[in-house]
Amino acid sequence: MKKQKKILILRSIYSPIDEKNLHLLTKTPEIELGYYKDLVIDFMSHPKKTSVSINNVPLESYKLVYMRTWKKRHLLTRSLAQYLQHHKVILIDTESLNATHGDKLMQYMMFYTHKLPFPKTLYIPRESMLKKIELIKKAFKTPFIMKATFSSKGKDNYLIRDFDSVEKILTKHDEDEDFLFQEYIPNDFDYRLYVFGYKTVVAYKRTRSKRSRTHLNNLSQGAEGEEVPLKNIKKLCVLAEKIARISRIEVCGVDIVENKYTRKPYLFEINIVPGLSQTTAQMHLKKYLLSLVK
Repeated sequence: MKKQKKILILRSIYSPIDEKNLHLLTKTPEIELGYYKDLVIDFMSHPKKTSVSINNVPLESYKLVYMRTWKKRHLLTRSLAQYLQHHKVILIDTESLNATHGDKLMQYMMFYTHKLPFPKTLYIPRESMLKKIELIKKAFKTPFIMKATFSSKGKDNYLIRDFDSVEKILTKHDEDEDFLFQEYIPNDFDYRLYVFGYKTVVAYKRTRSKRSRTHLNNLSQGAEGEEVPLKNIKKLCVLAEKIARISRIEVCGVDIVENKYTRKPYLFEINIVPGLSQTTAQMHLKKYLLSLVK
């Protein structure tokens, strides 16, 4: 049986210079060299089943992970850093932990480490995505969601009904654009909660038209917004305020969806630049900002 290495040195891409510059390290029995392309992040619905692995080896099985090159993938490595810290794995360099907000991947890692509810999610580095299509097939039944990690306003967010669509979508995007795969939560609407100063001030129920061809409830995609009394969604307010505090974002919009069959809530994302097309949201923001300068 192959002995588990104690230390993982993680690099961006393979380079022949590795063999020279890291020769003494990689020849040490306790040390292993790995690359980001071989990572798989699998967010399961149950936190204990969530895993981050490299070449099928759980990242938390190492005693120390040294992320030698991470600046070009700073959001990915910050997510990894959160995971390692959560599992009490020694991390170098701790600078990668500094930010609290980034792309969608980083948000989901934050949801995971704080045991907040969110849809089952799978991340595979772009360069390995098609090679590991079987992982996607194993993780999800159709339909499921495929969305860019840096998308907003419902853009680059796809409802996948057949696995061939994955490759077709990838060909339409730049090679450095990352995507997440996510279970589809059956719904007819979702909620946008505006949280100012860590307090929910107003919420809207966003409902897409029955004639709509999209699965999205974004107002920018044609959905209708209806203000909801906060007393009717107290649990959602608590959830939104909790993630705002964890993120340390004082002005944000939190998107939450409920499974229309089970009524279980799921966090979709936290928006640091929430749309303010509704007058009530603008009024509350004005009130909050003015309160800070009294």
